[in-house]
Amino acid sequence: HDALPIPVLLSGNDALVRSQTGSGKTLAYAIPLVQSLQAIQPKIQRSDGPCAVVLVPTRELALQSFEAIQKLLKPFTWIVPGILMGGEKRKSEKARLRKGINILVTTPGRLLDHIKHTKSISFRRVQWFIIDEADRLLDLGFEKDVAAILNALNATQEKRQNVLLSATLTDGVSRLAGISLREPVNIQVTEAHVGEPTSEAGANEEVVCQGNAERDSDGYSIPEQLQQLIVLVPSKLRLVTLSAFILQKCKFEGPQKMMIFFSSCEAVEFHNNLFTKVLITHTAGGEAKPSPHEVQFLRLHGNMEQEARTKVFTEFSQSKAGVLLCTDVAARGLDLPQVTWIVQYSAPPSPAEYV
Repeated sequence: HDALPIPVLLSGNDALVRSQTGSGKTLAYAIPLVQSLQAIQPKIQRSDGPCAVVLVPTRELALQSFEAIQKLLKPFTWIVPGILMGGEKRKSEKARLRKGINILVTTPGRLLDHIKHTKSISFRRVQWFIIDEADRLLDLGFEKDVAAILNALNATQEKRQNVLLSATLTDGVSRLAGISLREPVNIQVTEAHVGEPTSEAGANEEVVCQGNAERDSDGYSIPEQLQQLIVLVPSKLRLVTLSAFILQKCKFEGPQKMMIFFSSCEAVEFHNNLFTKVLITHTAGGEAKPSPHEVQFLRLHGNMEQEARTKVFTEFSQSKAGVLLCTDVAARGLDLPQVTWIVQYSAPPSPAEYV
């Protein structure tokens, strides 16, 4: 359903794409990006360095986008994708940059770090600049970093195609669009069937494909298959209610994948320790006794080592059942397949966070 941005981007326009998280939007920019780079003659070489820079807010999202781009590049072996993100050794990243990376997927802090300290990084050949989850980048305080990266790109190569993707259109996102996009086409992607835009999408023209996805006045797009339920519970019964809900759904109703959002890393750790002690059947020796209906708990938050985060993310993506306890920072925008329940244990601070 993200077919709409593709023709607009293939035609060379800058674009502001409003699309809910996890809705295949990586492909919406990755397909035109790969399509245009593979057509370049003479063929792109490693030594050309970056031809595209994709900026994402978190390491998990960087991994997810990188993997999607990697799949698309299978037939075009001469184009080298690469990923830069905190948590990796800076030295090995420097070496990879020296060898040459054509499509660079990166978090802002890390890229800025290399712009300042890695001599071999050059943006002379950059033809695409993509800012994904722009609203999230701003929530995490990256506005100055993004502006600095834009300055570095503009210093060497003004002419390129810019794409900004965001689930919400806040003032900050509009500001960012103002400095990064030139006469952009505005595209609204919802879950519904996406037709071609009827008119030639000109500068600043709004192409709205409105399905029966609900949209509220503040401009959030909510997936239409999403059922939203709320349970009002006295605060001292919250923990008991959550535990009962996990057991009911995951132990008695068969395999389910559930994500539970907490407001802090400490809360994730506390509940993980508690649930693994209390909700899992233990043998006399205190060992957890794996039974076919046992609930598996995983945790994901920003204070974990990068290696552990990656491992959990992969494990939960691939498993058929389990409960992921996480903070919104670590999990926003991740496309985790077959999740049946999403529980917000602490009320999200804003509708934008919630969507």
